Amino acid sequence: MKKIVTLIACAALVPLAGVAIAGDGHKDKGKTFTTLDVNGDGRISVNEAAVDAQFSDKFANADVNRDGYVDEQEYTHASASGHPKAPAG
Repeated sequence: MKKIVTLIACAALVPLAGVAIAGDGHKDKGKTFTTLDVNGDGRISVNEAAVDAQFSDKFANADVNRDGYVDEQEYTHASASGHPKAPAG
């Protein structure tokens, strides 16, 4: 029984390994607005920005209206100014 439980647990973790490996490739490319806006509310929170170290470091500069979020317009402006990496595509 323990072997079955262990086998099921390992099988459940295999997809996560792929996500971790894929995540490494995105680190160098930066994140896009859409990938950073995890909850899809049209703005990036500090917590959402934390997954991209470069953008997180520049979050305060990108948040022009100081509401604690970066909307798509602020993100695009900051991208053009060289703050976060420009969105792909």
